[in-house]
Amino acid sequence: MEYTPPPKPQLSSRANAFSIAALMSSGSSKDKEAAESTIKPLEQFVEKSSCAQPLSDLSGLEPHGDFSGSPSALCTEPLIPTTPIIPSEEMAKISCSLETKELWDKFHELGTEMIITKSGRRMFPTIRVSFSGVDPEAKYIVLMDIVPVDNKRYRYAYHRSSWLVAGKADPPLPARLYVHPDSPFTGEQLLKQMVSFEKVKLTNNELDQHGHIILNSMHKYQPRVHIIKKKDHTASLLNLKSEEFRTFIFPETVFTAVTAYQNQL
Repeated sequence: MEYTPPPKPQLSSRANAFSIAALMSSGSSKDKEAAESTIKPLEQFVEKSSCAQPLSDLSGLEPHGDFSGSPSALCTEPLIPTTPIIPSEEMAKISCSLETKELWDKFHELGTEMIITKSGRRMFPTIRVSFSGVDPEAKYIVLMDIVPVDNKRYRYAYHRSSWLVAGKADPPLPARLYVHPDSPFTGEQLLKQMVSFEKVKLTNNELDQHGHIILNSMHKYQPRVHIIKKKDHTASLLNLKSEEFRTFIFPETVFTAVTAYQNQL
């Protein structure tokens, strides 16, 4: 009697998804997708970003700047252009100083690391700034965002106590602006008080609905502070490119996002 092998068991669709062939094919497409959408270096961001779309009325924002309901929450490029723009004569007079600079310098020397969590973690050190050269009669909106320094992913080498490049950056995450909850400030207020971003929270949760700034772990980032002169005739920022604004960057605030501190110091 001729032997006939039993029919091959058919994998369920769920089981098939975990088969070696399926894993290999899905992995290669992911790699390809990651390569195509790699974050561009900071200096190469173009001003023609798809994110230069109108922002919602700032007066209607949650105190911590919740953008979860707006289209810009899906944007993966900075909502404010990174290419330097020539400020108006009035805005050019404004200067911004980083407070607690000595503390930032100490961290920078060691290589600052910022903890990110699913629920969101406050930054330490905190970014605190003071302004001068503003018009006491005018109103200003103060914002912060955090942009990638480069298109690389890093790893910490314990035997060398240093960060090393580990490959290309992960796909970019939604870009968000943190509008300071006390905005708009009068120029007079800005001349008298310090502006603290102590309520900013960092997360690695891509589906965050609380307006926290979303970052990739093991990537390097640069916080940026922006000041926008509020126009009297409009309550909202209709288009960031048409607004008068200045951007301030403090190189000593560059940090690596981590889920646990790597450097024991």
